[in-house]
Amino acid sequence: MIAESSRPLLEFAPAPAPSGWRPAFGVVVTLVALSAAAVTTLLVVVPSAINYRIGAGTLTIAARHGAFPTSRTVRLSDITNVEDVVLRDGRRTAGTSLPGFCAGHFRYAEIGPVWQATNCGRNVLLLRAAGAEKPILVSPRDPRAFREALATGGPGTFAPATVEPPRGWWVFTLLVAAPVLLAVLLPLLVFVAPGKLRYGIGPGVLEVRTLFRRRRFDLSAATARRVSPSRAFRIVGSAMPGYFTGTFWLEGARARVYATSLRHGMLVETPGRLFVTPADLDAFAEALSSAGARVE
Repeated sequence: MIAESSRPLLEFAPAPAPSGWRPAFGVVVTLVALSAAAVTTLLVVVPSAINYRIGAGTLTIAARHGAFPTSRTVRLSDITNVEDVVLRDGRRTAGTSLPGFCAGHFRYAEIGPVWQATNCGRNVLLLRAAGAEKPILVSPRDPRAFREALATGGPGTFAPATVEPPRGWWVFTLLVAAPVLLAVLLPLLVFVAPGKLRYGIGPGVLEVRTLFRRRRFDLSAATARRVSPSRAFRIVGSAMPGYFTGTFWLEGARARVYATSLRHGMLVETPGRLFVTPADLDAFAEALSSAGARVE
């Protein structure tokens, strides 16, 4: 790449992007990305809450993550045992497991299947109740006060202790942000970017303008030839119908691609390799020659 010049460039539009099913493809992938963004955002952004209410002869355990509630109500007279338990080797079978919020059906090696609404900590209370299919796990902030309320019938409302997110949670948060970013980028790449692609040629320089940036390449010792690639594989970049940018494996080597199609275009050999698809290949080749490149 070379420094920019103030001299005007001869501009070339790219070959028209084939229409075909591109609009339908754009709509479908955008809807999929929006759906994924909505689901992943709900996992992290929406509030969660767990509380244990004792009164009127019952224990009600309520857990809510956004619009997804789950609960259990147990008569105090049915509770046969309350144990302090340290959890090990557990896995979720159906429910939600997020930092500070574990609610639903889980299984533990030493206990077996349980229903729980806890802060995901290891130290919990295990409740066994007559007629209950599974033991219930809870993690009140004050286990002693919770036990006393169970014994006396309350009333009382308890909540789990706050738990800090585990190490590496920021990585998961970044992964969650990826669908949100895709939901923004995909419509731009499919519907807007092909119309923004332009090529400019001036003395000793080829400029490529895309939706997001502008790059210039030295033509002083460049060679150029028309090619119809038999195979082209993306290494990194965009490969949307009608818009291909990034690094590809093309014609037996790596190349930077700025094109609306991979079927036919101009391969420019500079210190790197560029593949472009101007609409008027003859005029583009003539401009390259006038700018100092050797056109084969």
